[in-house]
Amino acid sequence: MASDLVVFRELLTNRENALLVDPEDSVKFADALIELAQDAGLRERLASRVRAMDFGEQSWISIAKKTVQAYENALLSSPHPSFPPSPSGI
Repeated sequence: MASDLVVFRELLTNRENALLVDPEDSVKFADALIELAQDAGLRERLASRVRAMDFGEQSWISIAKKTVQAYENALLSSPHPSFPPSPSGI
């Protein structure tokens, strides 16, 4: 299940590989949770389809690696070689 937002609609299709729910509608959110809890076939179908997808550069692992690399690059180019601060505070 995911919020029915553009960022998720670019990757997911409602009822094909996810349940997309309006994040502002708590009743529909609860209904989707109940449906998933009660329908094992739906859970298994959605899960297997989303696992089979290749998200490539948009996967969480790829995004995390890029984030770590950006922080490492920022630290290496920092004019403050003692970053993070020493235990003495300065």
